[in-house]
Amino acid sequence: MAENIFKKIQELRSDAGIPQRGRVAQDWFRQTVRRLFGERAIRGREELVQAEDATTRTPKNIQRTGRMFMFVYDPKLKKTLPFYDRFPMIFVLELRNDGFLGLNLHYLPIKLRAMLFNQLTVLLNTKNLNENTRLRISYQIIKNATKFHHALPLIREYKAKYIRSRMLEVHPRDWEIALFLPAEQFRKRGKQTIWAITRKEIREQRRVKARAAKRRRESEAETRKKQRLQIDQKQETP
Repeated sequence: MAENIFKKIQELRSDAGIPQRGRVAQDWFRQTVRRLFGERAIRGREELVQAEDATTRTPKNIQRTGRMFMFVYDPKLKKTLPFYDRFPMIFVLELRNDGFLGLNLHYLPIKLRAMLFNQLTVLLNTKNLNENTRLRISYQIIKNATKFHHALPLIREYKAKYIRSRMLEVHPRDWEIALFLPAEQFRKRGKQTIWAITRKEIREQRRVKARAAKRRRESEAETRKKQRLQIDQKQETP
């Protein structure tokens, strides 16, 4: 049975007297993961799913959105895709009959990944992290909230029949460890290239939302102008 990386790091945290959550904890998790793995990717990612005490599920057994999962994925259209992640780390956004929609944090570089996660914590359904904790998240929430605009390029659809392993359900107390693990397994492009593409898509999303907001303000201003004109006309009528 493979070693449970999450359990190991949590034991190191406890021994060091580091709190479970907060800025200090997040910085410590980042530094500890970097010390343990450096810049190299984790070898044998499948072992994360097979680790001692790991909670795993099949796609059919996923019943709630807002939980984090890691798994091996072999997309149907991999030959035509410009790139893909063979070992996604996702928050489930939407359940579907043949799979689910997921927010794959691997498509963001570490710093932006942590920033997005910290913003998403406002959606937590519990104050303390436990087995019932999840993000009250959905595709519509990501799409409509301006502060989450940089999450849109991370959304992918995952078909159950192309999942090639059990799905590791990451306990909420371990989410911040998972954030920093070099577990991405990109195909066809290197991570730096993919992260650059994501940043470009984020900038475009920002421009699209800015243009939409400008059009909305102009429309509202025009509506108010017409209303004032109608009021003035009524007041002038004898």
